[in-house]
Amino acid sequence: MEKLTTMSDIGGVLVGTKEIGVILTNGRGDGETKVLIIKKGEIETTGEYNFFTSLNGKFNIYNYDCSKRDDADIIKSIEGRYGIYYNSGTVVFEEWDS
Repeated sequence: MEKLTTMSDIGGVLVGTKEIGVILTNGRGDGETKVLIIKKGEIETTGEYNFFTSLNGKFNIYNYDCSKRDDADIIKSIEGRYGIYYNSGTVVFEEWDS
């Protein structure tokens, strides 16, 4: 499990590339958001976390949800297929099979 922290002014975590960005809700709002990157089944996502969406491809996680997606704002680049879950200030990226 990898743990990251991002900042939020619009209630989420910004992911994307230079060309496009998407906000993933953190379920709480402004302030710090905990980001967990996990392997499938590493933690129980059913029940405690709400499923939001899935992402497939190569994309960046940015340190601030209002970032202009500059390279300096990238805290992690990942590639693969991920289920995205959230709960009260935490966003979970669960690695799924391709």
